[in-house]
Amino acid sequence: MTQSKSTSIIDTLQSLLVAFTLAMVFRGFIIEGFVIPTGSMAPTLLGQHLVLTSSQTGVATPVGLDARGRPDLGRLRDHTVGRSELLRPDKAELRPRAGDRVLVLKTLFPFWSPDRWDVTVFRNPTQPEGAAANYIKRMVGLPGESVWIIDGDLFIKGANDSAFAIARKPDHVQSGVWQRLHDGGRPPASPETLTRDTSSPWTPVPTNAWEHNGTTWQHSGTSTASLTWDDHRIPLDDWVAYNMFSPVPTYPASDLRIGAAVTVAEGGQAEFELAARSHLFRFIMSTNGVGIEMSRADNPNVLVESIFDKGHSIIGGVAASVEVEHRDQTAIIRIHGNEVARIQYDWTPRERLEYSTGLIGSTMSDMELTSHLPQAPQMQWTVSGGPASIASISVDRDLFYRRDLLRQNAITHAPDSDAAGTVRPGRPGAATSPDSIITLKDDQYFMLGDNSGRSNDGRLWGWPHPMVAELVDPDPFVVNEDLLVGKAFVVYYPAAHPIVDGGMSLVPDFGRLRFIR
Repeated sequence: MTQSKSTSIIDTLQSLLVAFTLAMVFRGFIIEGFVIPTGSMAPTLLGQHLVLTSSQTGVATPVGLDARGRPDLGRLRDHTVGRSELLRPDKAELRPRAGDRVLVLKTLFPFWSPDRWDVTVFRNPTQPEGAAANYIKRMVGLPGESVWIIDGDLFIKGANDSAFAIARKPDHVQSGVWQRLHDGGRPPASPETLTRDTSSPWTPVPTNAWEHNGTTWQHSGTSTASLTWDDHRIPLDDWVAYNMFSPVPTYPASDLRIGAAVTVAEGGQAEFELAARSHLFRFIMSTNGVGIEMSRADNPNVLVESIFDKGHSIIGGVAASVEVEHRDQTAIIRIHGNEVARIQYDWTPRERLEYSTGLIGSTMSDMELTSHLPQAPQMQWTVSGGPASIASISVDRDLFYRRDLLRQNAITHAPDSDAAGTVRPGRPGAATSPDSIITLKDDQYFMLGDNSGRSNDGRLWGWPHPMVAELVDPDPFVVNEDLLVGKAFVVYYPAAHPIVDGGMSLVPDFGRLRFIR
């Protein structure tokens, strides 16, 4: 018996209806896609932006559009060479690209508690409806905790803790949030166009002790020789290339990662020295072992912490891939990608304030210390014991959470209580000073953007929307658990290629398909 044509059509429509229903259920309760509209999480996640390529090094850099969406070419700098070098983009590069599209796992939070450092989508407590209703930030404060931002890092005090302690990022998160300041493995393609004498921010000492071929510094003598970082050429701060059209003041940043290919002679040694937070960190790599030494800058001969492992060494005459890290009050050496030495220092917030500003033993209050800028770090390579080379030196910095002041939009929604004085323009942003420390209730979270200079996040929100205040949570600066949507876990459609002839390209940037850390 054959099936009638009308029955076949009905079966097809029923199948389509079931498939559509299942798709809507899947989207509503399991996984949903979101598009990133702004650059508050850059460069982890990109909003609408341009991709501009250096004619001198070939490095492509995403640059976010300003609020007007009109590029101001006078602000563009070829940061891969130096921040005083103008970047001259091609006309085709000035066509904007769409923001990243991410997938969000919505079933996670009802069954598992969110973790610190999760990239999270939530309903905006200050504007829970409309185009700006969904926000995406990094979850940094958990229920019951107190949060204090000092010198770019987070200090956390749990409900049962007696004191604040540094919040360290796990390695899998840390590996995804480094931001490149300089890449010495990309030599200038046209050095004659430079306005400076050298393409490298490393200064040889003595000058005639080194030869430089664009990617490699070669020392052929047996005397001690150094390479010193030129902080005027490329400052070690929280500057973000993504923000070139919307510049903001910068802060010195001491959480850094330096990578290089290091070669020393048998019996020779290479050292990397970082002077930061009134201390000296020496990373030692030799054919006899590998180690880290930490001392006070005013008394470098007295060690505060040290570790030296003779079981790990570099081979004389053979290039070793070296990474040294200083971040979250931790110093690490990795050789060929494997960690071989680590020390941690657990300063209190008061110690961090004194050491980062250089005001050690000050009688100032914590509030007064907070108003001072941290000292700028200094870096230097030193080789001894024979010929050596240091090649493809790269410099990255960690996330840096900025202090800031509340703005007028913090009081867009007036509170119903007499607590208006706690939120007013000009007051320190939430968690950025001793008198604005955030203490979260059992159902509250604290969120920050990776691009702290351009992020409207928990530091700055102020009072929630009246509907949120009445139905969900009246407290400023926080996200109630009822506003959580889910955890963003993958960029599935990265920043489509430029808009061409008024239409949108459907071709994504496949090179940036990635899991979110």
